[in-house]
Amino acid sequence: MSDNALSPTAPAATSYPPATILFIVALCVLVSVSAAAEVIESWVDGRFFHFDFGVCALPIAFGLLARKHSSRRWALFFAAFGLIGGGAVFVLALANGASGPALGWTLFYTGVAAALGLSSIVMLRSTNGRAWFAAERSPMPNSWMIVFPIMVPAAIAVFDGVVTKRSLLKERQALVDSAFPVNCHFIFLDATTGKRTPSPSFGLSPTSSSGRDDLPPTGGKIWFISAIDAGIPTIIVQGLAFAPYPLHFTADGYQPTDFTITKDTPERVEVRLQPAATP
Repeated sequence: MSDNALSPTAPAATSYPPATILFIVALCVLVSVSAAAEVIESWVDGRFFHFDFGVCALPIAFGLLARKHSSRRWALFFAAFGLIGGGAVFVLALANGASGPALGWTLFYTGVAAALGLSSIVMLRSTNGRAWFAAERSPMPNSWMIVFPIMVPAAIAVFDGVVTKRSLLKERQALVDSAFPVNCHFIFLDATTGKRTPSPSFGLSPTSSSGRDDLPPTGGKIWFISAIDAGIPTIIVQGLAFAPYPLHFTADGYQPTDFTITKDTPERVEVRLQPAATP
């Protein structure tokens, strides 16, 4: 069907766009703001050749308000792309073995893209939508009065999301950079005689008398393994830590002893236990 015969029997279009057109205009503004934020973020990160075609949605929004048939065709194209692309991405995720939360999020995002694409196509081809473009082409003098109230809160929300995301990524990267592997074989000696002693009880704090496999708020994961070395029970500590990991050892006849595992702690650690003072 030609542009000049979009709706020969449709009622005369008013000077203010119908709700169907306003919905698509708002969607175009949201897409363009989000895409622009992504492009700016990539430039800040030094990826100067990154570009998101979503920024083209803003001129499409103004074109829709001005009743431009070319903008209608572009809107239909991107709507169809979202509909088909959303389904294709979901099928590819299934083909690649996605499951669990990953599949759930993929289904959510692709479902939203497909739903918005389908609804946009339906709205653009509805009676009100076709009547809007069947009227005489004339730029709306108050286009910015429609776009600006949508763009400002969208830009604020997108900016806040980008700042939050970058902050979380920075914190996570700092955590990853601080991580170090733990593989310590503890040998316990009597500080007076220098002879081996059986492994004492251990914990993460002076109030703990038994081993635990969770870390303090520093994050990470630690395993305590009971072993036999030269016929004497001992302890092997393995895992991953993101910060110095404190241990507290207690044994009958000996004073409590503290030891902190750091990234410089050797694989074999000798801990000398001081005999407790006799009453």
